Amino acid sequence: MTSRAYRALNRTGTDYEVTLADSVTGVKGVVLFMALVLTFWLLTCYLFGTQ
Repeated sequence: MTSRAYRALNRTGTDYEVTLADSVTGVKGVVLFMALVLTFWLLTCYLFGTQ
């Protein structure tokens, strides 16, 4: 049984907290990834712009 199906069957406070923590971790991962991409892009533009 997958965790998603388990959460659907057991809608308790603990399962809600776990789902909330998963979504927050996912958002943090996306934000961190976007920040890394943006930093790399700015660094590349700066390096190629000065040559």
